[in-house]
Amino acid sequence: MQDIDFLPSEYRQRTRERRDTRWRLTALGVTGLLLSVVTTFQHFARVSLEEQLAVAEAQVSVVQSQTARLSELAASRQAAAARAELITWLRHPWPRSQVLADLVLPLPSSITLASLSISREQPQIANPAVPATAPEVPAAQPQDPHLKDLEVLRAALGPGTVVAELAGMTSDPAALYEYVETLAKQNLVAKAELLRVDRISDQTIAGFRFSIRVLVKPALGEERLDSTEPARQPAGVPLASSERG
Repeated sequence: MQDIDFLPSEYRQRTRERRDTRWRLTALGVTGLLLSVVTTFQHFARVSLEEQLAVAEAQVSVVQSQTARLSELAASRQAAAARAELITWLRHPWPRSQVLADLVLPLPSSITLASLSISREQPQIANPAVPATAPEVPAAQPQDPHLKDLEVLRAALGPGTVVAELAGMTSDPAALYEYVETLAKQNLVAKAELLRVDRISDQTIAGFRFSIRVLVKPALGEERLDSTEPARQPAGVPLASSERG
C-alpha cells in the first residue's frame, strides 16, 4: 500500500532549513572552540618561548662578559710573560767575577796559572760547504715591546757558549786531576776537561804544563748545553799511576 504524504512541500522545506541551520551552528561552535583552544595553546607556547629567549639572552650576555674577561687576562698574561722574559735576559750573562770565583777559589797552592781567558764560542756548523737555509720569516704581527727589545738584545749578543781556558803548571799531577774534578762540581760550570798535560823538558824545573777547558752553564734565558758531548782525553804525556796519586 503506498504511503500518502499530506504535508505541504513548504513545511518540508522549512524542516530541512532548520536542520541545516542546526548543523551549521554546531559546526561553527566546534570550529570556534577549536580556534579558541589553538589560540590559547599558541599564547602559552609564545610566553614559554619568550621566557626561554630571555634566559638565553642572559646566558649569552654572561658568556660574552666572561669571554671578554678571559681575553683581557690572556693579554695581561702574555704581557707579563714577555716582561719576565726580558728581565730574565737582562740578568744575562753571568758576571765575569762570579765565573772567575768558581775557577780560581778551588785552585790548590801546588798549581800555578799562567793564563786564564773567558770568551764566547760560536756554534760550529756541521757542514760549512752547505749554506744554511734561511728560516722562514713569519707574517708580521703586532708584538709586545718587551719581546721586541729582547729580540734586539739576543741578536746583538748572538748564539754561542761561554768557555774558559786555563793554562799553567804544576808539580803535583794528583792535585791537578782533583782540581779538574772540583771545577766540574762548581755552580756555574757545566763541564771541565783536561785538554793537555806535558812534562816540562827543562831540567831545572820539575813539573808539568797543562791546559784546561771549562764550559760555563747557560745563563738565565739561554738554551741548555748538550750534555751528550763526549769527553776528550787529555793530550800530552800520559801520567803513570804513581804520578796521579
